[in-house]
Amino acid sequence: MYDRSVAEIGNEEADLKYSCRFINAPSGVIADREFNIKSIVSTSMGLTSILSMSTTRLPNELTISIQPSQASGTIYTNKLLTTSRTSSSEFLYDEISRNVLETLTPSDPPKRTISLKEVETISSYEIVNDDVIVGKQRSLTFLVPNQDPESIEFKMWKATGGFQARPIDVRDYDLIYKRIK
Repeated sequence: MYDRSVAEIGNEEADLKYSCRFINAPSGVIADREFNIKSIVSTSMGLTSILSMSTTRLPNELTISIQPSQASGTIYTNKLLTTSRTSSSEFLYDEISRNVLETLTPSDPPKRTISLKEVETISSYEIVNDDVIVGKQRSLTFLVPNQDPESIEFKMWKATGGFQARPIDVRDYDLIYKRIK
């Protein structure tokens, strides 16, 4: 997977291209998170990957469950919590998500395994002109201890410093949003 990711750097054919939507509000322009997340998931994992999505608890919280066809029965449930800050030309955005990966292995009785991780995504967007917004994004992945001290997740969490919270994966992205007229 790492080698495939490295090979995709700079390859425009490998770029994820998806539709996004923004809404004019009295406080300014805001991203339509539900539409945008559905678009990203559908484009990257397929139209039927989304099992459920909920935004009912808090306005800055979203929960989505997905099951990509290539994930061999694994169900991913993500809870996303966002904060943001704006200025006249720059928009800063921080999103923290807890990912619950549930795998059901067919057997008698069926075996269920769960692993957890937290991802913090920090984004900075800048308006270039009326039709283009550019951004930089960094995603940091942290392990969360599993309840089972013998699990590989717990051992990896302990090996990476436990509660000292060092990321196990850091990814940087360049973003370009272009208005389609």
